[in-house]
Amino acid sequence: MEYNISLQEAVDWINKNWQGDKVCPICENNDWHIGEKVAEIRQYYGENVVIGSNGAVYPLLLLTCKICGYTVLFNAIVSRLLKNKSNEESVKSK
Repeated sequence: MEYNISLQEAVDWINKNWQGDKVCPICENNDWHIGEKVAEIRQYYGENVVIGSNGAVYPLLLLTCKICGYTVLFNAIVSRLLKNKSNEESVKSK
């Protein structure tokens, strides 16, 4: 299943919640790219790889500096930006 991020909703959420200058802490530029797809980080289990319902997965919105590549991760559930692409398409077709 594919998940997308609404770019306008992401921009609105970032502007509302990111207080102060939105400057990259590495290169001090303000040229960001918002990822349109949800990324994920899995919980670390040492040498074991856990796939399925027993392994915790954290869905993330990626905000990447276009100059140096520094990446900020926002939880896509906490931000309420997580959208299921198949659900969006079925709503559009009605």
